[in-house]
Amino acid sequence: MKLFIPLFFLSVIFFSCSSSQNNTNYKITSPCSDSLFLALKKKDTASFTPTEKSYYDKMNQKCNDLKTDESDLKISKTIVLTVAITTIVLEGFIYFLPLAPNLINRINI
Repeated sequence: MKLFIPLFFLSVIFFSCSSSQNNTNYKITSPCSDSLFLALKKKDTASFTPTEKSYYDKMNQKCNDLKTDESDLKISKTIVLTVAITTIVLEGFIYFLPLAPNLINRINI
């Protein structure tokens, strides 16, 4: 039973991390890779029509928002991974600490 608890937590952490990675398999078109937006980026901004200027500003804002969201997501994944590893290490100490005196006695014999 004592072995079941750490294995249970390890499996929960492993499957939650792997399932979160599998949810990103669908294709989302990025506003940063929009063909019209990329063409407008190459043009001089002084030559934009009002419609082009409006479209460029809107897509530029969406692209910047997406980059910020991706950065926040990377930070969140790093925090989750750090907490998971710390939890595993602490569980190991909590689980094996009571066994330490018995192991030391066995080594001395």
